[in-house]
Amino acid sequence: MKKILSGAFICLVVFTASSQKVYMSKVKLDGIICKNWNVDFTTLSGMKIRKLNDATNFTLLMKQDGTYSLDTVTGEKKQGNWVYNTDKKYVLLFTDDKIYARIKAVKDTEMILNLEGEGAEENDSALANLDIHLKPL
Repeated sequence: MKKILSGAFICLVVFTASSQKVYMSKVKLDGIICKNWNVDFTTLSGMKIRKLNDATNFTLLMKQDGTYSLDTVTGEKKQGNWVYNTDKKYVLLFTDDKIYARIKAVKDTEMILNLEGEGAEENDSALANLDIHLKPL
């Protein structure tokens, strides 16, 4: 019986972790997301790890006009637009009309960002499982 309950609990945790979405109105999202964010820590396949390198140590400014700017500690700057997909319940960040990252979840005290497309190196499956946890400044 313990094995069945343990298995059910593990399945629930995995399902919950993989199904993170942004469930709120655009107005509420603007109130939460539009501020400066800084990297707190990263997780790889759900396991907490240290900051990997300078590329994952950045400050992200989200603006209500649907734009963002990202400044890394190496001096690299990215700017683009962000869009809330209300049907699929996530936020996409675009740079030069290409997907850069996806915000998987957000609340007042934390945002979870996953690099996609231009934000991830080609053929790097590890980055697909890398979540960057940000906290407001």
